[in-house]
Parts: sequence; structure tokens; C-alpha cells
Amino acid sequence: MRASLIEWQPRMVINYLVCDERGGRVARAQTTQVAVRADNKELQLVMPACFTDRVGAYIGRLPGHGGVAS
Repeated sequence: MRASLIEWQPRMVINYLVCDERGGRVARAQTTQVAVRADNKELQLVMPACFTDRVGAYIGRLPGHGGVAS
């Protein structure tokens, strides 16, 4: 299975690809997730900085991204 983070602001979108042992596509899917406050379940219109900072730092370390997270 392969998962790809497509968006992370203002929501998180992940694409999934499931393949068999020969590499043939078995299934594909997409999830959309949003941030909510833990105490009252209120929808947050931006992802928390603790999440976006970590994603940006990770992407900045990937080859071909020149250390710049977008």
C-alpha cells in the first residue's frame, strides 16, 4: 500500500493506492480530514501549527524540494 499526502492546509487529504504482489492496482481511496478542538469538537479552519510545522520540516528534507516547504 502507498499513501500520499496531497494537501495539509486547511485540511489534510491523503490518497491511498493498494496493489497486489505483481504491482497491479487492487484499490484506490482518498480521505479528507480536518482539525477539531479536542474539548468541544469545534471545527478549526486551519490545521494546528504543531502539525503543519512537522509536515513542512519533513517535506523540506525531501530530495528536490531545496529545503523549502510549501
